[in-house]
Amino acid sequence: MAVLVKPNGLLGKAYLAGIAPLRHLIVYPAMIRGIGQKWRVGIGG
Repeated sequence: MAVLVKPNGLLGKAYLAGIAPLRHLIVYPAMIRGIGQKWRVGIGG
C-alpha cells in the first residue's frame, strides 16, 4: 500500500513536512490496525 502525494511549490513542501509526524504517529497506525482487524475477520475485499 502506498500514499503518493506530490508537493506543489514551497508551501506544499512545508505542509507535507508539517503533517508528516501526524501521519506517521496517528493516521498510518490506525489505518493498519483497521486493515488487520478486517483481515482477521475475513472481510478481505
